[in-house]
Amino acid sequence: MFGQFCIDKTHFMKKFFKITGIILSVLFLVGTAFHFCATYAVDQRLQKKYTVTTEVFPIPRDSAAIAAGKHLVDIKGCMDCHAENMGGKIFADEFLLGTMAGPNLTRGKGGIPADYSTVDWVKAIHNGLNRENRPLMVMPSEENSRMSRQDLQNMIAYLMQLPPVDNEIPKSKMGVMINALTFLNQIDLIPAEKIDHQKPMIVEADRSTPAAFGKYLSAMCSGCHRQDMKGGPPMAPGFPAPPDLTSTGAVGKWTQEQFSSTLKTGVRPDGTTLDSSMPWQMTKYYKEEELQALYEYFKSL
Repeated sequence: MFGQFCIDKTHFMKKFFKITGIILSVLFLVGTAFHFCATYAVDQRLQKKYTVTTEVFPIPRDSAAIAAGKHLVDIKGCMDCHAENMGGKIFADEFLLGTMAGPNLTRGKGGIPADYSTVDWVKAIHNGLNRENRPLMVMPSEENSRMSRQDLQNMIAYLMQLPPVDNEIPKSKMGVMINALTFLNQIDLIPAEKIDHQKPMIVEADRSTPAAFGKYLSAMCSGCHRQDMKGGPPMAPGFPAPPDLTSTGAVGKWTQEQFSSTLKTGVRPDGTTLDSSMPWQMTKYYKEEELQALYEYFKSL
């Protein structure tokens, strides 16, 4: 009887391992098939060539325009991806995430080519496209597409006079997880897909009232807090949900001074720290008139 028990147990274990092996094999094959399908589909999206009407305009060279361009680079968070000297940097390099790098934007070794034109700058910043009209990854061009021509001119004026930095940066390449999330439209890494490339550029920002100017500035907030500034679901799995910035949210209970202090220091009026996903290292560069404009706009909603 004991011998029979051992035989039955051995038979059961063999059957168990066989079934487990089949299940794992099926899961591996399904996962592999999904990976290849996702990779192919995302690659096709990145290889798509867009038809774009690019405006040609002169770039100012005066010190005021360059200073204004530097301010725009600061408040739009360009340093987060391209480094403080715009010489580029790698900000993610893992198997699941892949290699995410901001290219060298100077004329140094590894930077932009000598024949990089104003049109190339406009397509990259405003349209999220490279010189061949194919999509760039990560660039916040959906928000930048709402930038005025005047601001774009000033930003390019600053970028064109940067001192050369020798720094060769590898091209960005999606890892397994980022590729899958992009395929499932869980994250937005290809901004060119959401831009109307035929829409005319606005000439100047509306400064008729603080709230109107705040609406213009809030374009950089819309990527996380949505167009209505009401917040919503997390921008990616594992990220916190962006809060409501309107009068019905915390901002509606803050004074102008508290709002400005929060965006300058990263600390709320109650002493708690803003989540690390909130780029207060970027918003700390805003001028007081810009913070007041944002506050007036958010309170009007």
